[in-house]
Amino acid sequence: MKITFQMPELLVTVSCVFFLNSIPVIGWVTLVLGLIASICKAGMAANAEQKKSDDGKQLLQEMANTVITAVGSNYKAGPRNVN
Repeated sequence: MKITFQMPELLVTVSCVFFLNSIPVIGWVTLVLGLIASICKAGMAANAEQKKSDDGKQLLQEMANTVITAVGSNYKAGPRNVN
Protein backbone atom coordinates (compact mmCIF):
# COMPACT_ATOMS: atom_id res chain seq x y z
CA MET A 1 0.00 0.00 0.00
CA LYS A 2 1.33 3.38 -1.01
CA ILE A 3 1.29 5.93 1.82
CA THR A 4 1.47 9.59 0.89
CA PHE A 5 1.55 12.74 3.01
CA GLN A 6 -0.22 15.47 1.10
CA MET A 7 -2.03 18.72 1.83
CA PRO A 8 -5.07 17.29 3.72
CA GLU A 9 -2.82 15.37 6.11
CA LEU A 10 -0.64 18.43 6.57
CA LEU A 11 -3.67 20.60 7.39
CA VAL A 12 -4.92 18.15 10.02
CA THR A 13 -1.44 17.91 11.56
CA VAL A 14 -1.08 21.69 11.65
CA SER A 15 -4.51 21.98 13.26
CA CYS A 16 -3.33 19.69 16.05
CA VAL A 17 -0.34 21.98 16.57
CA PHE A 18 -2.66 25.01 16.76
CA PHE A 19 -4.90 23.24 19.28
CA LEU A 20 -1.89 22.31 21.44
CA ASN A 21 -0.68 25.93 21.35
CA SER A 22 -4.11 27.19 22.51
CA ILE A 23 -5.13 28.73 19.19
CA PRO A 24 -8.51 27.01 18.74
CA VAL A 25 -10.03 29.24 16.05
CA ILE A 26 -7.25 28.67 13.52
CA GLY A 27 -7.08 25.05 14.69
CA TRP A 28 -10.74 24.46 13.85
CA VAL A 29 -10.42 26.23 10.50
CA THR A 30 -7.41 24.17 9.43
CA LEU A 31 -9.01 20.96 10.74
CA VAL A 32 -12.19 21.55 8.74
CA LEU A 33 -10.20 22.45 5.63
CA GLY A 34 -8.12 19.30 6.03
CA LEU A 35 -11.19 17.10 6.44
CA ILE A 36 -12.94 18.64 3.42
CA ALA A 37 -9.79 18.22 1.32
CA SER A 38 -9.43 14.57 2.37
CA ILE A 39 -13.08 13.86 1.51
CA CYS A 40 -12.58 15.46 -1.93
CA LYS A 41 -9.39 13.45 -2.46
CA ALA A 42 -11.17 10.19 -1.56
CA GLY A 43 -14.05 11.06 -3.89
CA MET A 44 -11.70 11.75 -6.78
CA ALA A 45 -9.88 8.46 -6.17
CA ALA A 46 -13.19 6.56 -6.13
CA ASN A 47 -14.27 8.31 -9.33
CA ALA A 48 -11.00 7.37 -11.05
CA GLU A 49 -11.41 3.74 -9.96
CA GLN A 50 -15.01 3.67 -11.23
CA LYS A 51 -13.95 5.15 -14.58
CA LYS A 52 -11.16 2.58 -14.87
CA SER A 53 -13.66 -0.21 -14.20
CA ASP A 54 -16.13 1.17 -16.75
CA ASP A 55 -13.39 1.48 -19.38
CA GLY A 56 -12.41 -2.15 -18.79
CA LYS A 57 -16.01 -3.33 -19.18
CA GLN A 58 -16.42 -1.31 -22.37
CA LEU A 59 -13.19 -2.74 -23.81
CA LEU A 60 -14.30 -6.27 -22.98
CA GLN A 61 -17.69 -5.67 -24.64
CA GLU A 62 -16.04 -4.28 -27.79
CA MET A 63 -13.71 -7.28 -27.99
CA ALA A 64 -16.65 -9.68 -27.57
CA ASN A 65 -18.60 -7.90 -30.31
CA THR A 66 -15.57 -8.08 -32.62
CA VAL A 67 -15.16 -11.81 -32.05
CA ILE A 68 -18.88 -12.46 -32.54
CA THR A 69 -18.87 -10.45 -35.75
CA ALA A 70 -15.77 -12.22 -37.09
CA VAL A 71 -17.07 -15.70 -36.25
CA GLY A 72 -20.59 -14.91 -37.40
CA SER A 73 -19.47 -13.66 -40.81
CA ASN A 74 -17.63 -16.93 -41.53
CA TYR A 75 -20.60 -19.18 -40.76
CA LYS A 76 -23.47 -17.44 -42.52
CA ALA A 77 -26.07 -19.87 -43.77
CA GLY A 78 -26.44 -19.75 -47.50
CA PRO A 79 -29.35 -20.96 -49.62
CA ARG A 80 -29.81 -24.71 -49.47
CA ASN A 81 -31.01 -26.89 -52.29
CA VAL A 82 -33.40 -29.48 -51.00
CA ASN A 83 -34.27 -32.17 -53.61
